[in-house]
Amino acid sequence: MTETTEAHQGDASQSVAVSETRMRWRSALRDVGTLSLLAAVLMGVGFVLSANEALGWVTIVVGDWIPTWHAVEFALVGTGAAALLIAACVAPSPPPELGLVYRLSFAAVLTVSVLVSMIVVDLGSSRYSILPEQSDGGCRVVVREYSFLLAGSGHVGIVQPGSITAQWLGKYGADNGLMPFSRGAYALKWNGKTADLDFSGGGPSWATWSRDKPTITCLR
Repeated sequence: MTETTEAHQGDASQSVAVSETRMRWRSALRDVGTLSLLAAVLMGVGFVLSANEALGWVTIVVGDWIPTWHAVEFALVGTGAAALLIAACVAPSPPPELGLVYRLSFAAVLTVSVLVSMIVVDLGSSRYSILPEQSDGGCRVVVREYSFLLAGSGHVGIVQPGSITAQWLGKYGADNGLMPFSRGAYALKWNGKTADLDFSGGGPSWATWSRDKPTITCLR
């Protein structure tokens, strides 16, 4: 009898320990999920206030990839949603009655804020790319293209060898929402350390430099 009682007590203790572990995991995952979604909302606010750089204050180039607000925003939303979903699966439990209205209100406001933030970032995002042609010294041309309805614009810059940031050199404007570099409507030729870059093609859509054609010079 005593052994049976001790066995039941042991099982109960183990069950409580497992339950407490799951509760701790649920709490941690909920915190991660909520903070990730709040960060995504703040990203939208920062995006509106930022300059034309890919990350607001700088354009970083990692190989052929340029991280942007858009990518970070979706990463945060995905992380937050996954964390909250896993938290619900790890230890599902109904919320306390007293906090039900607060929880539902907070969840509704956060959901709407995240959706608005994603729409703002998506509509205002530019397309960044590295042109395949590079100089003998390893310099590459980086471009930023933006298109909305019938308006288009962008910047052209250079990434020096050994550098991971873009140096913007010139700006262009385009009609009919043209994104010339994405369409391949450009001509780039390196002459030693200097690049000659211009727009090609034509038709109803056009692109032209806002000021003088930028001088693109490689340091090597």
